[in-house]
Amino acid sequence: MHENDLPPLTVVHIISGLGQGGAETVLYRLVTAPTQHNRNIVISLGDADVFGPKLELAGVPLHCLKMKGPLAFVSGLFRLRRLLKQLSPDVVQTWMYHSDLVGGIMARLAGVKNVVWCIRNSGENLHRSSLKSRVVAWTCARLSRWVPRKIVSCAENAARRHKQWGYDASKFKVIPNGYDFSHWHADAEIRASVREELGVSEHTMLIGAIARWNPLKDHTNLLGALAQVVKRYPEVQCVLVGQGLDHTNTALMEIIERFGLGRNVILLGRRDDVPRIMTALDVHVLSSNAEGFPNVVCEAMATEVACVVTDVGDAALIVGEQGVVVPPRNAGALAQGVLSVLDELHGPADVERRRKGRERVVRLFSLSSMVSNYERFWRFEEKADVVPIAALSSRDRRLMIVVNNPAFFLSHRVGIALEAKQQGYEVHVATMAGETVRQIRDLGLIHHVIPMTRSGKNPAQELKTLWALYRLFKAVSPSIVHAVTIKPVLYGGIAARLAKVPGFLAAISGLGYIFTSENSGFMRTAAIRLYRLALGHKNSRVIFQNTSDRDVLIAAKVVRPDQAVVIRGSGVVLEQFSGEIPRLRHRS
Repeated sequence: MHENDLPPLTVVHIISGLGQGGAETVLYRLVTAPTQHNRNIVISLGDADVFGPKLELAGVPLHCLKMKGPLAFVSGLFRLRRLLKQLSPDVVQTWMYHSDLVGGIMARLAGVKNVVWCIRNSGENLHRSSLKSRVVAWTCARLSRWVPRKIVSCAENAARRHKQWGYDASKFKVIPNGYDFSHWHADAEIRASVREELGVSEHTMLIGAIARWNPLKDHTNLLGALAQVVKRYPEVQCVLVGQGLDHTNTALMEIIERFGLGRNVILLGRRDDVPRIMTALDVHVLSSNAEGFPNVVCEAMATEVACVVTDVGDAALIVGEQGVVVPPRNAGALAQGVLSVLDELHGPADVERRRKGRERVVRLFSLSSMVSNYERFWRFEEKADVVPIAALSSRDRRLMIVVNNPAFFLSHRVGIALEAKQQGYEVHVATMAGETVRQIRDLGLIHHVIPMTRSGKNPAQELKTLWALYRLFKAVSPSIVHAVTIKPVLYGGIAARLAKVPGFLAAISGLGYIFTSENSGFMRTAAIRLYRLALGHKNSRVIFQNTSDRDVLIAAKVVRPDQAVVIRGSGVVLEQFSGEIPRLRHRS
């Protein structure tokens, strides 16, 4: 039976406010879509702001509680509960942390059982957010087992991160954002008109970034990259669109002046004609250091604008092979990405990539698909027709590398990780905390901090490490775990078996003093039992760097002969060595 043949649901949406933002935009699209046949009602905990009038014009009932200030907040809670009792919805859909917490609890107190939370934040930089936001997110994680019946996220990346925080993993479903692509398409006449308004000729290379002024959007990164781009293309222009991107923003103006970009930057501030402006661009740049599901990337691709994106949230999954992906917080890499597009601008390969980019997003992210997926989700159908975001490109394989020390990873295993990423794997790295963690993230690898110590004298600490690895594997769901060094091999192997990870690879560079000392009988026996648990994964391989270690564990019946592989050494990057022998200078 088709969704439209079923009786319509009454769905109440609760959101913190209706200003200009990604969540507000998706909510508006969802409830006003032509294929939407449910009765949707919107409750704003704030005021009507930008989208309120648009919702009312579209005939969507709207209630604004204006819960600003302590007294208004407390009275608003009672009004919200009373309103929900009056509306008696089939489903309450809340949007973002504060509404998830406040709206979810009030809905349950009003007797609504079908509460659905919506995660819109990537969560990558929550530690930099306000204390209030961090407390609310932490509280939501603790309450996720009782308040919502289901949790929807727009991004695979965000879903995995929130599971790691303690959100109930069994309740998640990823539904990508959907778009009405009739508003987003290339148009030569509009392109010429907009460029004339901006004072930009048809032959001028025009870069654009459409994102509000916010630290997470990292405009400093963008402008730092632009400063390098203009060295090769001095006449390039960059148009910045979004709330706060105007000449009254003194912080922004200082950055522009510092990089000497006064003649290369056009500031438009907030605009209501973004689809029109998008047609004028040659390249759209997403310079963010954190995202969930960046809507603007889909919109740019639908308009056949070339995209350069930082590898944050699901940006890389959206562009697939039709965009350029670079590490975040790296102006040099971002500049090279932009230059790689400008160097072949309007050439055959560029034109073909733009065409395929539009075909990709139209196929995967249509508005009708999003509406249908939410419809099935609200009816709590177990087999909702949702395409997993991880399956939208070749990056659907997840590799988890577990190493004790981040510096050791960079010195001994980073080449494997980068090659795996090049081959289409989504690469995660789990290590202890350390100064070099930032370097790992700058390489575009997803890093997770694991509580781990080099010694193993505290049983409680060792169990904490094992538990942390188990929770991480359950949250990320890697297809392969590659463990390196003794503790990651032992605890990672046991955790991989408990979490039912499909494949496990252990790299053993040495067995340590326990297997060489004559006075370590008890410890040796204990170690053998742990190794048997860790390496007993039915789909596993164990890499040894020498045959003696291999033979010891085979004789101890820890590994099977067909399970063992010998790869001598960790490899050397020969290009880093010239081959010349330095001449020694003797003292007389």
